[in-house]
Amino acid sequence: MWHGAFADHLGLSGHVAAEDFRAVLEGVDPATGERLKPRANRRVAAWDVTFSPPKSISALWALAPDDARREVREAQAAAVDAAIGYLTAYACVARLGRDGVDRQDGAQLGFLRAEFTHRCSREGDPQVHTHSILVNVLEAPDGRRAALDGGLIFQHAKAADGIYQAALRAELTRRLGVAWEQRDKQWEIRG
Repeated sequence: MWHGAFADHLGLSGHVAAEDFRAVLEGVDPATGERLKPRANRRVAAWDVTFSPPKSISALWALAPDDARREVREAQAAAVDAAIGYLTAYACVARLGRDGVDRQDGAQLGFLRAEFTHRCSREGDPQVHTHSILVNVLEAPDGRRAALDGGLIFQHAKAADGIYQAALRAELTRRLGVAWEQRDKQWEIRG
């Protein structure tokens, strides 16, 4: 699914069509064919920021009736939104000018973001997780577009994951009355 004001600004919403996704990764507006920013990205088209819950949550999702599964999916989406909100506030910076030294806040439109939620791991076992693909283009307050500062994404990754994990626990407790216990430095569903 497309998410955020930048996607809305480009007329992207709902399901991510392959041709639209390919276009934005190539730095092109899917609707107009115009470049999204003056210079093409030479090295990095996007960042894949992945949010994975503890195994007990994926087990709950796999074994639960449909109404509880829906609550797990909605809790996952809300927790991802909380983490991306944090990254938007603290790591959404456009790098303009020669060598990217003119750093501008890109939070007004935020990240151009496509999300894909998967239900299993590569091995085929239950593992709910969400890939938030942040396209390497931001819009500065003056309308100029440039690459984002990927280093900030890495600097804030652990904090964003902490926010995701805490928000997910809070959502599942509120929605399903889940209780928690810490096992091997990870919060898991009790029982």
